[in-house]
Amino acid sequence: MFYWTFEESATTTASPEAIWELWSNVDSWSKWDCGVKWAKLETTFSQGEYISIKPVNGPKVRCLLEEVTPFKSFTTRNNLPFTTIIFRHQISNGVITHKVEMRGFLTPLFKRLFGKETQRELPQAIRTLIDMAENNTKTTKE
Repeated sequence: MFYWTFEESATTTASPEAIWELWSNVDSWSKWDCGVKWAKLETTFSQGEYISIKPVNGPKVRCLLEEVTPFKSFTTRNNLPFTTIIFRHQISNGVITHKVEMRGFLTPLFKRLFGKETQRELPQAIRTLIDMAENNTKTTKE
């Protein structure tokens, strides 16, 4: 089995509540993550629920909210053919970390298809998220 991971961290003066407001408002993800064309929450932002995401350069995917701990972290899981992709988002002591993990037989393929692009875009996504949270940029929940 193959494995690939990448993570990016940055410090912020924003409160966990300000970060959480942006994270939990899935419809606004495209405002801080340039790799997301759109994202829709199917029900509520809670463990066991689903999010539909359309990447800018890829097909629509449906992700499970595998773990949700308000004001601290959330994790999504996407099961692709023979590969699982996990995105972990965490804030702790003023440090935001976004981590991507791929596991499975087709990890080398999916890494080439969008893993490297995600790796390039992740630092900017975190910087934009922090900027929005620190400047109290409000998003509208739809």
